[in-house]
Amino acid sequence: MKRTLMVLALLAIMSGMVAATETRQATFGPASMFISDYTDIYFLPANAVSYPRMVGAEMGSSFPVVSDYGWSEGSAAMLFSNAEQTFGVVGFDINHAIEGSDFLTNAIANVNASPFGMGIPTPDNRFHLFYAKKLNSLTAGLHIAWAGASSTNDVTDTNNAYTGKYEGSSNIWFINGEVMMEVNENTSAELAIGIMMQSFKGEAAESWRDPTIPPAPGANYTYTVESDGGMGLDLELRAEYGMSDNLKLIPIIGFGTNSIEYKDGLAATGVTYVPSGGKVSTSNFGGAFGANYKPAENVTIVGGLFMGSDKETIEDTNAVFGTGIMKEETSHFTFPGFCAGLEVDLLKWLTLRAGAAKTLISTTTLDETNATKDESTYTSAPYFYAFGLGFKFGKLAIDAKVNNNAPYSLGYMFSGIDNGGMAGVSHTEPITSIGMTFNF
Repeated sequence: MKRTLMVLALLAIMSGMVAATETRQATFGPASMFISDYTDIYFLPANAVSYPRMVGAEMGSSFPVVSDYGWSEGSAAMLFSNAEQTFGVVGFDINHAIEGSDFLTNAIANVNASPFGMGIPTPDNRFHLFYAKKLNSLTAGLHIAWAGASSTNDVTDTNNAYTGKYEGSSNIWFINGEVMMEVNENTSAELAIGIMMQSFKGEAAESWRDPTIPPAPGANYTYTVESDGGMGLDLELRAEYGMSDNLKLIPIIGFGTNSIEYKDGLAATGVTYVPSGGKVSTSNFGGAFGANYKPAENVTIVGGLFMGSDKETIEDTNAVFGTGIMKEETSHFTFPGFCAGLEVDLLKWLTLRAGAAKTLISTTTLDETNATKDESTYTSAPYFYAFGLGFKFGKLAIDAKVNNNAPYSLGYMFSGIDNGGMAGVSHTEPITSIGMTFNF
């Protein structure tokens, strides 16, 4: 539910055409809901038929990096088919973040930071597979993604009287499919659904070997903390209605839900243990209505109105996912939200892009115990803007998102302001994200 989740995140094309990138989407911001590019395939996999022979790469936004292996946010993808797409379009990707994986990552981080912490690794080994096939006026697509990580640590003393073993693992499986129906060249409808299965586990086992001495209570033990449940569901419906050859109206509706629990257990000599646990769950809904308009061949204007609602519920008296009270709820309601984006081909090889959005957000928190309820509400009105450049060299396209501070400092050469000029703010990096595609 990439496009709808992008709306909620503010709470914080044909085969012969050059494809676009996530960097381009980031430049448009929320207005990217009303454009098309190859990164749609991560939740709308049927769109792969529009990019049948393409290689794409994202360099991410990690800066600076200490080595060539430091680009944890980057990714590379490839889509392939024969000229007639006889057997459809197949593709793969390495390292692209799975939509919604931050839910599990945050849960693991909270467990590791608590007294239950086991050093469980986050799932940063990521792979994606894609398949899409056009069937007359219908196009079907399938996307399967996996991410995981594991760690093992064995320890012993020099006399081999003591042994310990510590293990951790995490996994995400994400499976989603889409059906797209084309009514005519300018009108289509898409329905996509995704299911996420996520889990983590940490285990520590220690034992003492001394046949002459009975082990003290608790000396030999196996302790585990692991997830329970861990299911997510996403749904999106998107349509494009062509009012004319250069104007499309685009309605979007999306829904998502996710939940995970943790529980611990102890098996120890002479010890009776009462297990603990907690749960966090989320739900969100979003909708948008906008337009994609081309007043001239080299100009594209997109924009519209959007709304969103999401809620997080924590039930955890152990203060792992929350503060330790019986129930905590945080909800956001966004309405209205306005967004717009502009893309202009200044030259045959140079494109200018800009995006902006303004939202009104109402945030409500509810803390509940057996004896009290504490509810508070406040509003905020964040503003988003970004701009970037695109470069085209034949079938190669390179997109760059420009640092928002760059026009004010013009880099160290012109301003003398270095990266230390303001804590947490970069003045001298002119580009904050780069992506590229090549059609072959």
